[in-house]
Amino acid sequence: MPGNPTMLPERVAILLSLGVIESDALMTLGQMLRGLLALQACLFLFFLSSGSQANDHVMLRRRLEKKEFYKRQYANDGDVQGNQNRMSEYAGRAYEASKNHDTSALLSVINDVLNTPNLNQPTGETWAKASLGQVDTQSGDGPSQVSWYNGFPTNPTPSVDVTQVDGDLSWTNLPPTLNCTVEQMSVAPNSPAFILDDTSLNVTDEKSPSGKSIVQPFYVSHPNTYNRDQVKRVIITLPGKPRDAWNYVNLHFNAREFLIHNRTIAKDEVILAAPVFLNQNDKEAGAVKENYLYFKNSHWANGGASHGPEMSHSVTSYRVLDLLAQHFIKTLPNINQIVFAGHSMGAQAVQRYAVVKNPKWYDPAIKFWIGNPGSWAWITSERPNTNPSNLDGDSCEDKIDSWPFGIGDADAMPKYVKDSGNPDLIRSRFLKRNVGYSLGLLDNGQGNTQCAAQYQGYSHLQRGSYFMQMLANLPDGFPKSHSLAYIAGVSHQDYEMIAATETTDFTFVQGRDAPLISSLRPHRSHHHRPRPKPSKGSNPYDWEGPHYRNAAWGIIAGIAAVLIIGFFCCHYLFKANANDWDRDYWEYDSKRRLL
Repeated sequence: MPGNPTMLPERVAILLSLGVIESDALMTLGQMLRGLLALQACLFLFFLSSGSQANDHVMLRRRLEKKEFYKRQYANDGDVQGNQNRMSEYAGRAYEASKNHDTSALLSVINDVLNTPNLNQPTGETWAKASLGQVDTQSGDGPSQVSWYNGFPTNPTPSVDVTQVDGDLSWTNLPPTLNCTVEQMSVAPNSPAFILDDTSLNVTDEKSPSGKSIVQPFYVSHPNTYNRDQVKRVIITLPGKPRDAWNYVNLHFNAREFLIHNRTIAKDEVILAAPVFLNQNDKEAGAVKENYLYFKNSHWANGGASHGPEMSHSVTSYRVLDLLAQHFIKTLPNINQIVFAGHSMGAQAVQRYAVVKNPKWYDPAIKFWIGNPGSWAWITSERPNTNPSNLDGDSCEDKIDSWPFGIGDADAMPKYVKDSGNPDLIRSRFLKRNVGYSLGLLDNGQGNTQCAAQYQGYSHLQRGSYFMQMLANLPDGFPKSHSLAYIAGVSHQDYEMIAATETTDFTFVQGRDAPLISSLRPHRSHHHRPRPKPSKGSNPYDWEGPHYRNAAWGIIAGIAAVLIIGFFCCHYLFKANANDWDRDYWEYDSKRRLL
């Protein structure tokens, strides 16, 4: 065989006998080979020695870091002032670094937070306690006021009837209005602050079994509480795991009312909205009407497709968010910004939406606020926690970059995503978006318990800080359109995170003087040259709308018709193939011509 090494000496002997090669040349070649082997052995020993020295250096550095580690921790349990001072230091450094776009300074404080003792623990005692400096303001069924709002009243969380379905707390009805029940607010006491809109947001041109338009219900500021022409911003807040949209819109309402009272923003400047994402258990419990869109379990948080009503084309939750933004752009003439905001599971939904949102002409006016999510859609293939210690035999290493935990698997992406096979493009879009992150410095709660989430870290704070560290270590540094806020003294507390000064500065204040969204529209302004009104349930800028679906079917039908007509005509145009006489004649004539 040509590649058989046992044949080599015999071949060399033949070449020598034939005079093809000389014996001196062969000896020289042998000396060169021995020299190369000796050089290879020296290099191997050199790298082995260097690797051993490097490993010794790493071990020494780790020993030194462990010695210094405990100097950087929050103070001992019970030293409330010491803990609060250290957390305030971290919060202040992060705020300044984000404001100055200083990646090095931001990375320094992120690393300090990650070095907090006991943070890298899969299980442990909660940090949500007053002895560690927690700002504990929650009491009863609703939020009591945060200390920095100086005794300003809070509107209580609305009460909604609930029942158990398959072990899940499920809603039996949706209140048609949410009232303001306290004084000193911009809304009169005992009058509606919000209304349930279950007619405006048609999500498809298909109909329910009874012939009604299929809609996504949402709460929105009551039209009697603001002047439509003076609204500049809409904050769209997403619910937590219980799907309690009324709770989160009320929490933002309390923060907004203090800012109005404090004259930070004008009364009519900001309105609030919250989509009501319901699931199959809410349908069984009674809250889902027959034309309401609903989802399976918590799939709405990952951009999942609707579970009902039955349609030939399901609708994703991220498509709903697109339609909701477009609804406000069409109905508010002087709007200049839209903010999507979420805490906990709502933050997971907002973060993932920000990562994969399909591009729209109004994207420069969209902001995303993300507070204490339980897990993240990572935008690189590497994970910080390479060997989680709490998997209990589970194996998911091949799934850690699949949606909803990553963007590396095109087949696992939601159907909403148009560029699912191009993670580089998805990543570059996300890095240009206006995103604000808020992480509670006492939030060591476990969050998402799925296997793939453990590769991101063991808790809300650790996973969030690792995500920030990943962003800061990108080739271009921490994105200039992103900002990080560490919130001192707060664990997994929704109102404290929403009402934090760093948060409200991002959600309510920054960008007040931004240009009108209508000025971003390509080529023309909708104020002076309005487009023809689209049909119900469609949108002229959305490629998922019925106009484009009908056009696509029309094109397919046209191509099929042309092919059928073409084949029919060919039967008469090429008659040589039509009967035996013609074929014999042409065969005879061809032979005659050749001869």
